[in-house]
Amino acid sequence: MSEELVPIKRELPVLSELYDVSNVDVLFKKDQFNLLMNQQPEQKWILTNTYAGNSKYIPIGIKETLLQRIFKEFRIEILREGTMFNAVYVTIRLHYLHPVTGEWSYHDGTGADQVQTKSGASAADLSSISNNAVAMSLPKAVSFAISDATDHLGKLFGRDLNRKETMNFGVDKNLDPDAKYSELLELFELLKDIIPANEFDNVRNVVEGKIKTSYDKIIKYLKTL
Repeated sequence: MSEELVPIKRELPVLSELYDVSNVDVLFKKDQFNLLMNQQPEQKWILTNTYAGNSKYIPIGIKETLLQRIFKEFRIEILREGTMFNAVYVTIRLHYLHPVTGEWSYHDGTGADQVQTKSGASAADLSSISNNAVAMSLPKAVSFAISDATDHLGKLFGRDLNRKETMNFGVDKNLDPDAKYSELLELFELLKDIIPANEFDNVRNVVEGKIKTSYDKIIKYLKTL
């Protein structure tokens, strides 16, 4: 007689189990940085492209200025370029110095621009390509590729301008030192009625003096009362 297999219930880990608690301060700063990257862009930055279905976009000049102001150091690496049908394309890698970690990171982007042909000629007629057509289209393709790479940084760079389904970004309160401080103060208020009077001042001093740097120790201490 075969034994009946009992399915094993697996629960997803909580965020706190995935993070290194010793780096909570860095994680919180990253969260704050991501919150900045997901702010809505200034309305005056946004233009409409009437040649592309009235899609909205942020000009490359504004995006590059934002890169300079936020990251201080960034560089563009051209990974490859080529032709596709009647257009030239470019793939770039946007390297940027993360202001929180101090480490270099990157996003890739791709852009293309149609090569101009002589007036009245078919766009597929490569023999009718205008003089300097590639010289004019290639820089545009590079700009489009840079713009595409910056979209990965967040809403501030125009990522969601033409999307209908989006989600607001919020910081993880579990990483917020001030939120932790408030939560433990609330816990302290709940416990004060059962804490012996001669221990009350001692517990208050622990909570107010060490709470922001020793969360786990304080929680363990309160649980022993």
